[in-house]
Amino acid sequence: MTAPDPTVDRMTGFLRPTFRTTSRLGFGIKLPYFITLGDHSDLTVTPYVSTSRTRTVELRYRQAFENGVMEWSGALSRDDIEPGDTRGYLFGAARFELPRRYRLTMQVQSASDRQYLLDYDITDADRLWSGVMVDRVRRDRFFFARVGRYESLRDDEDNATAPSRVADVMWHRRWRPSLIGGEAGLELVDCMATKRPSSVDVLGRDAIRGSLSVDWQRSEILPHGFVGALQARADADVYHIRQGSSFDDWFTRIDPVLAAELRWPLIRAGEGGDRIILEPVLPIVWSPKHDWSDDRPNEAMPSQAESDEGSLFFAGPLSGVGCARIRSARQSGPDLDAAGPQWLVARADGGTGAAQPRRPGLHGVVTAWRAPL
Repeated sequence: MTAPDPTVDRMTGFLRPTFRTTSRLGFGIKLPYFITLGDHSDLTVTPYVSTSRTRTVELRYRQAFENGVMEWSGALSRDDIEPGDTRGYLFGAARFELPRRYRLTMQVQSASDRQYLLDYDITDADRLWSGVMVDRVRRDRFFFARVGRYESLRDDEDNATAPSRVADVMWHRRWRPSLIGGEAGLELVDCMATKRPSSVDVLGRDAIRGSLSVDWQRSEILPHGFVGALQARADADVYHIRQGSSFDDWFTRIDPVLAAELRWPLIRAGEGGDRIILEPVLPIVWSPKHDWSDDRPNEAMPSQAESDEGSLFFAGPLSGVGCARIRSARQSGPDLDAAGPQWLVARADGGTGAAQPRRPGLHGVVTAWRAPL
């Protein structure tokens, strides 16, 4: 029997044991045994025993290739929590570099039950995803494709009626038009298909969505330090729905957006080397009013969009809100929308912090920043 000392990089032998105490499994010990399988792979076998409550063996296999890596981990258990049942899990992940700077990622996640993952401190995730992804990122282009399956471990979710089988594609291209200047973009946004195993109408609804977006934006420095920007955008969506009698089989929509923005960044040096930036921002956004909320299913994320530094002045689509992207930020009102000022503090250590008044006007610490200017 051998035990590697801390100066050894790779050697077969026992690793440091782990002691664990839980209310469901009691006191236990894990004793991992590391096995080298050449210079590029290894296997770790970890027996886990506790006070007459579990008999578990954990396995982890890793392998490195010239163009990628792979890792598998899993366990099998017989315990007193579920007497007579064999419980366990299997997780796997791999990533490979492909020609032309593409990247392939694969993932497998499966478990006998969610409580097993919690009892044995594997993960607190209540939804598992298994599938394949391909992506490529370049200076002016982005591509992403994914196909896989979700497995819900929640007691209140039925995998037969949940959109567990998902496939989606994203493609984005940016360029600078020579005639009008600025920056333009063309993208396929979340072209996706969701399929439910159930064949029951409505509960087993399947949907396919294709979204195309084109945008243009340009900003210029104006006299007296003002910064002006213009933006135009158009989004088009096509839906095809099966086993959903409450919706039309086909649904299309086009949503244009026009926006103008005026900024006036003011900077002064504060005490201790800090830089204080006061930047009033006046954006005006126009988009035609539509109420399409009942015309197509919402297969995206929840429609409650949060306003922060990244999305407060963003004129594009937000997650799950569809064409209500402009109105969801202001709740209601006319087609023209104007937002209040934005405040930014740059610290001496290079970090930044943002603060926005809770109501219109200057209040509290914001007034203190502005008064000395």
